[in-house]
Amino acid sequence: MPHGPRQRCWYLRAHHQLTCNTTESTMRPSDSKVMSRIGRATRRAALAAALSAPVLICIPACSKAPMAESSSGHVGSAEVRWRASSRYLYKLHMSSNATLAQNAQPVDFELDGVLEVQARPGDGATSLLVNLREVTLKAQNRTAAPDPGAMARGLEGTWGFELKNGRAEQVRAPAGTSGFRANVLRSIAAALQHPTAERSGVAVEEVDATGTYTARYDEIAPGRFVKTKLSYAAARLPLGAVSPTPVDLTPTIKAFNGELRVDDGSLSWVELDETVEVTPALATAVQGRNRLLLELVRVESAPAPDWEAFLASHAVLPAEGPKLARTPHSPFDAARAGDASYEALLARLEQTSGALKEAKERDPDAAPDHELVKAQTETVRALGARLRLEPGHIAHATSLARKGGAASVGLLDALGIAGTTEAQAALVALANDKQLGERQRSAAAYSLIATQWPDPGSVDALIGWLDHDTLSEYALYGLGTFSRHLRAAGQLEPAKRAAEALLAELPRSQHTRRVHVLRGIANSGYPGAFEAVRPLLNDKDESVRAAAIESIRLMDRPEVDGILVEQIEAEGSLNLRLAALNAASVRSPSDALVRGVSELATGAPEAQSRLKAVQLLERWLRARPDVRPTLQQVADNENEREGVRRAAQAALAG
Repeated sequence: MPHGPRQRCWYLRAHHQLTCNTTESTMRPSDSKVMSRIGRATRRAALAAALSAPVLICIPACSKAPMAESSSGHVGSAEVRWRASSRYLYKLHMSSNATLAQNAQPVDFELDGVLEVQARPGDGATSLLVNLREVTLKAQNRTAAPDPGAMARGLEGTWGFELKNGRAEQVRAPAGTSGFRANVLRSIAAALQHPTAERSGVAVEEVDATGTYTARYDEIAPGRFVKTKLSYAAARLPLGAVSPTPVDLTPTIKAFNGELRVDDGSLSWVELDETVEVTPALATAVQGRNRLLLELVRVESAPAPDWEAFLASHAVLPAEGPKLARTPHSPFDAARAGDASYEALLARLEQTSGALKEAKERDPDAAPDHELVKAQTETVRALGARLRLEPGHIAHATSLARKGGAASVGLLDALGIAGTTEAQAALVALANDKQLGERQRSAAAYSLIATQWPDPGSVDALIGWLDHDTLSEYALYGLGTFSRHLRAAGQLEPAKRAAEALLAELPRSQHTRRVHVLRGIANSGYPGAFEAVRPLLNDKDESVRAAAIESIRLMDRPEVDGILVEQIEAEGSLNLRLAALNAASVRSPSDALVRGVSELATGAPEAQSRLKAVQLLERWLRARPDVRPTLQQVADNENEREGVRRAAQAALAG
């Protein structure tokens, strides 16, 4: 992909065409030029997020966990008091109905079991040790769950978590816990959350197996609470992985009902019923309904467990559920691949790819057929799952991709979706093959950095590409994305190695390359890069300053929100203000951010800034209802631009 100082060519994956963008000073492809990529990648990312729930629950059952005897707050006449000398026995029932793709057989699961819970109250937090036993699992779709009995046995055993002011944190499980079991445990811990004095009647933030969300607890009678889940925080496809701007994958809550009961200091009943939908670009909506019931059977005296032994043998699970390592034969893969064989999927890919290529040759200026692109997206996704289930086909797929042809890029993408060590090694070999053309090598590199489960060996390959003329930019973006994925999966050493290799490029880069390095850092969210990036917020090059602003967007640092507000409120460059708003859009709406964005919505000198601020306030409205007066003010008083006023009116009406 050769490019000059003001021109960058990008390969359109769905219909095999080179397009060039000559207008953007930041040398990033426009959104329209990556939609075919997004069709494939958002589908995969949405499924990774939406299918991260218990029992293959497409989107998990909701809430979080209880509090301690000494730290639980009083709420009306109800107070949860966990006692160290007691064992709490709960009856558990979970069920899920998920539609993974258009016309696909639904995935239906029911799980029953018994929870034994013991507590260790402490100052500010309560530790809970849980034993999940007597698990039974029923699955109507045996393709998705070929051995429900084995899956049920794999869920049993001890685990635990902490409760801080009614909120569950630090879920612990034995080493080697599968992503499937981890998400079941997260959802059970989430269901045990409850209100306290500080958490009743106000919006509170919690986390479940799908992600971070905002909820509210209201006491309707003594010891009886209604729980309302308001909205999920923004979930986005990584910047630079497949798109120049983050792609919104935030789950939409279609329906939610929650009830909790507290009797004699014990959380005695939890009932949750949720329907959530994710609609990725160019892909069918993924919808799941999940129900969870916990019923306290009895409380009995019990000796204290060996907490030191428990802590020594159970590690804290990574915070991000969707990025956990999967089992070699995930039931998700069987559902995604369906009944189609590798040969059948390959034939389908060749048919759709050939049709798209022929249409492009007939009319180079015509947009690709939406249905054909969607069919190709579904086929590539299914082929990736089939390659995971049957890795013996990887060599054949690699050989076909090497030969070129209409289906070659789809095969590369399928290898990236498969994401196994063998598939990644094949992509690295193709990208390194000097006998192949530049376009093929670049396509292989792209598929590698889009994988959701990077292998440490792939990190080494990307580090080796940093000085390569063609592959260097893929390495910069990919190292950042890989670092974040590896960190979320608990692989801290290769995660740090990827981030530090990227960070080492910063002082030796200039101008456009420095911008790309900063975007790679933005992908990583690596807090260790903050001090190196901070001086560049005042760089003389405005494009570097804008990239530096966006580079801190995912960093877990207390200074970030304040810096973004400073940039939002600063007079001067529109580009810098918009960069700060872009960074704020992927963060939780803190008081500082809400204040800064609200002031911008009503007082920014440029209509573009006001519009962007109004759109961001609309996204925050459910979690932060206190932004409604600002939106109302814009709806009533905006006179310069009709589009800004209409955006505010639409936000209030929705």
